[in-house]
Parts: sequence; structure tokens; C-alpha cells
Amino acid sequence: MRKINLNRKGSVSAFMLIIGLILSIVGTGLLAIGYQTRIRAIRTADEMSAKAMADAGLTKAMYKLSVAFNDGSLKDNALPVETDTEVPNCYGKYSYTIKGDKSAGYTITSTGKYKGAQRTTEFLVLEESSDHDYAVFAKGNISIHNSGIVDWYNNKKGDLPLKIGTNSTENDAVYLYNSVTVNGDIQVGPDGNPKDVIEIKNSSKYTGKAYAASSAYEPAPVVVPESLNNAPSGGSVTGTGTIKTSGKYSSINLGNSKKLTITGNVELYITGNVTLGNSSSIDITKGSSLTLYYQGSIEAKNSSSINNLAKIPVNLKIMGLPNSG
Repeated sequence: MRKINLNRKGSVSAFMLIIGLILSIVGTGLLAIGYQTRIRAIRTADEMSAKAMADAGLTKAMYKLSVAFNDGSLKDNALPVETDTEVPNCYGKYSYTIKGDKSAGYTITSTGKYKGAQRTTEFLVLEESSDHDYAVFAKGNISIHNSGIVDWYNNKKGDLPLKIGTNSTENDAVYLYNSVTVNGDIQVGPDGNPKDVIEIKNSSKYTGKAYAASSAYEPAPVVVPESLNNAPSGGSVTGTGTIKTSGKYSSINLGNSKKLTITGNVELYITGNVTLGNSSSIDITKGSSLTLYYQGSIEAKNSSSINNLAKIPVNLKIMGLPNSG
């Protein structure tokens, strides 16, 4: 009987030892899980904070880019940049760079740091491609002469149609001379009758619809950047040459067969007239852009042209100031 009792005590002791060992293992496991969970929570919080720092850098870069663009001081060869800028009342820092140009857009890369965590955000900023929805718009008359074409090269299924438009409701306000093609719609002024407003001559055509606008369209006012408006005048541009930087001129008056080449992202303010002689041209090279503000009028004579060689519409803007011709 004593042996049996001893055996039972031994069994109970071994059983308690096993239970204790199991509880110890489970407890250690739970502690490890709790520790790892805490570490992951701290790491996640740091990464979220780093992302917030990157967003702060992105916001600052957008602000700097917008200010420079609006005041005319934006230069593609000297874009804003910051490195390890501290965020007030925080352990975090951000750095950002901006690369690109007006034609292709600007890529902002912002990196945020918080303690040991780091996150990077990229954002593409594109300049608005147009101030309105028309390929050609006039408050008054539109006259397109012999064999003239209004077309687009990159339309795809589902795009809205190309259109030209006028606010006028007068007879023959839109005049298509011989063999003219408008590959799209024609919109006339409110309550206008397209049959009266649009005059079509021999073999001319438009491929879309003709209709009256629901209300008169007022284009956004054209404002010359202050840096151009206050710049000294470079006089008149008259012969073959190259313009690489923005500037202000009294006129462009190209003689017959002369060629003006635009290289780089150039803005020109012409206080007088722009005249292209027979077979002359203004060529905007690939990778370049031209925004042309003019105060007088534009006349392009026989076989003359303004060539946007990149075929990217935003690379060429011709902006007539109030009362321009």
C-alpha cells in the first residue's frame, strides 16, 4: 500500500511538472507574440509617420511649383528642391526633387523619414492642355481659306468630337472656302441657325454636326506674365535665326523663305504684329515649346507656317491679347 501511494505521488508530481512546463511554454509564446505585435505596431506607426512626412514634402513641392508657375519665375533648369527639411514639432524630415518640363509634365519625388522608417511618394503634374474645348474659336467670324484643314492626329474611339465655334449668329460668320475640311463639329452662337451662319463653298465640308450653343462662350482673359511684361524689348525679329530664351519683342516680321527656330521652353511677348512672309516659318523643335503672346495681329502669307514639330498640342500656344487682330 505504501508503494502504491508513493507511485501515485510520483505520478502527480510528474503531471504537475508537465502542466507547469506547458504553461511556461504557452506563457513564453504569448509574451513573444505580444512583443512581436508591439514591435509591428511601432513599425507600422513609424511607417505611417514617414508616409505623412512624404506627403508633407509633396505638398510643399506642389506649393513651390505653383508659385513659380504663376509668377512666371519657373525655370526647367532650376526647379525647386529640398533635402532633409525638418517638420515642426515632429521627429520627421522630408526631401523632394522635381524633374521634367512644361511639355511632358513634372514628376515630384518626395521621401519622408521618421525614426528608422522611410517612405517615398511620386506624383506627376501635368499642365492643363487647353483653356477651352475648341480647336478654333472666335467671338466673331471664322474664315478658312482654300484647302485649309482643321483636324487632329491622335483621336481615338470614345473621344469627344473636335469642334470649331463662334458666338456670332450673323449670316456667313463661318465661311469655308474652296476644298476646306473641318474634321468635326461646328458650333454657332446661341439661337443661331447653322444653315445661315455657316457658308460652305466648292467641295468644302465638315464631318460632324452643326448646332447652336446653349449660351455664349467667354474665353478666359489672356494675361502676359509679369516677367515678360516688364522685360526690355529686343526690337524686331526679321531674319533667319534661333531663339532659345523667353523675351519681349516689338514685332516678328519674317521675310520670304526666312525661318525662325524655337529651341527650349520659350515664351515670347510681341507688342506689335507677327507677319510671316511667303514660304517663311516658325519651327518649334522636338522637346521644345512656344507660348506666343501678341498685341497686334498675325498674318501668315502664302505657304508660310508655324510648325509644332513634336506634334504635342500643348507645346504651342498662340495667345491674342484683348483687342488684338
